[in-house]
Amino acid sequence: MPTDPQRPHGSDTRMNAVVIGGIVCILLAVIHMQTSGFAAAVDPAGLPKVDFLAFWAAGRAANEGALADVYNSAKLLEMEHRIIPVDNFYMPFLNPPPFLALAQILASVTFVTSLQLWMAVCAGVYLAAAWRLFPNRYAFLAAAFFPPFLWSLLIGQMTGLTAVMTVAALLNLEKRPALAGMLIGLLIFKPQGAVLIPVALAASRNWKAFGFAAGTVALLVLLSLGLYGPSLWLDFSGQ
Repeated sequence: MPTDPQRPHGSDTRMNAVVIGGIVCILLAVIHMQTSGFAAAVDPAGLPKVDFLAFWAAGRAANEGALADVYNSAKLLEMEHRIIPVDNFYMPFLNPPPFLALAQILASVTFVTSLQLWMAVCAGVYLAAAWRLFPNRYAFLAAAFFPPFLWSLLIGQMTGLTAVMTVAALLNLEKRPALAGMLIGLLIFKPQGAVLIPVALAASRNWKAFGFAAGTVALLVLLSLGLYGPSLWLDFSGQ
């Protein structure tokens, strides 16, 4: 029986598994070094200085009932210094109130555990999307060790997640505009990275995706108003 040229040979499948497994192990090692022993060598507090600190501190402040501290730089700095007592280091919480609900979940465990989980999820989502887009081990290797991805992972940013949502939305725009619109709406968690997307949707007359994006944003805003009230939005807009 002839071999299907589109189907990878057994040796290729095994090699792909080895490559993926190796990359996962490397990234897990990087996450461990960044959040434990390696960090102690570069930070006298024994913890890494990462952007994720703002997410965790804002979530912990909300969990402790101090909503007014979330967008208060002086109060949030006090919270951050409880975790990393290093002078001249402050990460402001710049995400809008709908993201705070996720931040509260992240802050329900210790900082290091939360950071490890966050980095693992971000890496996992990015790598799964990379393999889905580039089912070739060489392209996958290039995507896995793409410097901006590694940098955003190491400092605990959400860039990898927003990039995946943006690409997924664009890929589904033609055949699944509702799904694409909802993914775009979720970018309200980091709106500065999606400012021009609604303009592009309107210019290309993708009204169904535009409507679902607007509806998703409206729903998230209403949920945040129900959870936290309008004062938190005023604090966010005034920072």
